Amino acid sequence: MHDYHLMSVAASLRQLGVNEQLAYFHHIPFPSPDIFEKLPWREEILTALLDFDVVGFQTLRDRRNFAACLRQFVKAAEIKTQGEHLVVDEPGRTTFVGAFPIGIDFEEFAQGAAKGDVADRAAEIARGFSGCLIILGVDRLDYTKGCAKQRVESARTNRAVNVPYASIPCALTRAFSIPAANASVRAKV
Repeated sequence: MHDYHLMSVAASLRQLGVNEQLAYFHHIPFPSPDIFEKLPWREEILTALLDFDVVGFQTLRDRRNFAACLRQFVKAAEIKTQGEHLVVDEPGRTTFVGAFPIGIDFEEFAQGAAKGDVADRAAEIARGFSGCLIILGVDRLDYTKGCAKQRVESARTNRAVNVPYASIPCALTRAFSIPAANASVRAKV
């Protein structure tokens, strides 16, 4: 499991009798104890995370912050170092904690982008959008990111761009040959 809204899933599953191995990855920065102590549920969150067999963080700093919070708020937790990871023993459970940075192999992507067929396709796409305003966002499409209309409003407000929302079907319609609702559209997002 991953992301902060699933922090308590292991605790719930353990209460239901699930004994399978469970892992959790925390994508966002984990706060230091001086910030974390503001949460009224700090101990519940930490002990719920310890119901996972493995807890991973993006950076060593986040792992250190987590360990510092455990030391301060979960007195029963015993923390030991094992190589690059931490082992947290709490009565009845052992949890391995590590920093597992995720990212891409930049060189591999750069080499792929430099290939002739990729450059040719990029030029073809650019010609297809000639004269159009292109606003590109690369992220997950979920309820936390907002809808396309909000993105356009943001572009208008922050960049003084005048793009009518009705003229903005997704650029994927052209890139993947999906029929657009309005063939006369010139501005693409």
